[in-house]
Amino acid sequence: VDLKKVNQILQEVADSLEKNPKWKSELRSRPEFLGITKFEPNYMTFQIVAKTEPHARWAVSRELRQSVKLALDEAGIELLK
Repeated sequence: VDLKKVNQILQEVADSLEKNPKWKSELRSRPEFLGITKFEPNYMTFQIVAKTEPHARWAVSRELRQSVKLALDEAGIELLK
C-alpha cells in the first residue's frame, strides 16, 4: 500500500467534509487526520477525528467512513486482502 497516497486521500476526505454545506453546520471544529495510530503485521489503523454537535456524532461518523471507503475504492486501494 502506498502510504503517502492513503495519507493524501484521508486528508482530502477530512477536508471535504468541512467544505460540504450539509456537514459544516454539524462540525464544531475542522476534521483532523491524525495518520497511522496502530501498526500491526496484518493491518494498520488510520484515524480521523472530528468534533461534532452532539446530535450529529453518529451521522458524521458514518459519512466519514463511507467517504473514506469510496475515496480508497476510487483510487484502487484495497482495505483488506
